[in-house]
Amino acid sequence: MPPMLESPHILYVSGYLSDKELDHTVIPRFAPRPPGLQQSVKSGSMQMAMLLEEAALSFFFAQWAFHRMELA
Repeated sequence: MPPMLESPHILYVSGYLSDKELDHTVIPRFAPRPPGLQQSVKSGSMQMAMLLEEAALSFFFAQWAFHRMELA
């Protein structure tokens, strides 16, 4: 038996399918609403904090490496 037909759901689902044409007027449309500014800032605050921390650490490590460099 092919792997696709091992599930009984695949075998018996065709008996429950309709032959009628799909009516697009009865399908609900859900328009996504963008989150407000306050929720956007609240949900992105952790990512912004991590980004600022990584940038600050990169800056300080670059300065530390620059000051340790020997000029000949």
